[in-house]
Amino acid sequence: GLQITSAKSSDGDIPEWIRKRDARLEAELEEIEEKIAEKGAFGGLILKMRRDSSKQGALDQQLQAAADKKFQGLRKWKFVFEDLRKWRIKSVDAAEVAREVSKGNAVLLDIREPRAFETNTATGAVNVPLYTSGIVGDTPWDLARKAAFTAFAMEGTERNPEFVSAVDALVGKGGGIFKRKPRVYVMCGIGGSLETSEERIAQGKPPSVYGDYGNASRSFMAIHDLYSAGYTNVAHLKGGFSQYKVDGLPVTGAPSPRANKQQ
Repeated sequence: GLQITSAKSSDGDIPEWIRKRDARLEAELEEIEEKIAEKGAFGGLILKMRRDSSKQGALDQQLQAAADKKFQGLRKWKFVFEDLRKWRIKSVDAAEVAREVSKGNAVLLDIREPRAFETNTATGAVNVPLYTSGIVGDTPWDLARKAAFTAFAMEGTERNPEFVSAVDALVGKGGGIFKRKPRVYVMCGIGGSLETSEERIAQGKPPSVYGDYGNASRSFMAIHDLYSAGYTNVAHLKGGFSQYKVDGLPVTGAPSPRANKQQ
């Protein structure tokens, strides 16, 4: 089977939580390989590569690159998580965010892709995507991602390198919207959490995905970028847009589930 390796961190051995993730990811990649091999033309390509030993190495290299990138992401989230906890970033209930936005006291920043924003978003939200559509580059990691997205008829995304500058242009720390509405709430699709497993279990909630490092999300990644760039009055919309809709709060586009039930 595919053997996964990952470089050690600069400050010593790989932490236990990453070693556990290594083992789990190895099992998941083997399962994904089997599932993709059953999928149409791309599955046929993988089977052909398996029969051709000279190409098998290229496939393994792509999968290995994908695994290494995943490990890098996990390590990056650990540091992001620690920074956000240190900065005491608040997660605010959707209802409170909606009230502040409706009063004109805050900016609600929807960081989802433009297509999702245009289909349905919180009333009064503005859009600056943290990720943009399309995958560029031809590294083994890029090729692996392109192949995986193509196999499942999905569109790949890349981190938006202009995210902070786009927020500056739209919101503006020194003027514009931000001058009138100094707090920025950040919203993604799912929200994430900075609570550890121990904290969540004490509240009767399921444990965190990353144990002592909460549940990663794009909104938290965006907040980390913004805070680092000087947006210190930034907060997180708890539960993301999915919770916002469940709470029946005002939206543009398709109505929220609760609003449908009340009609």
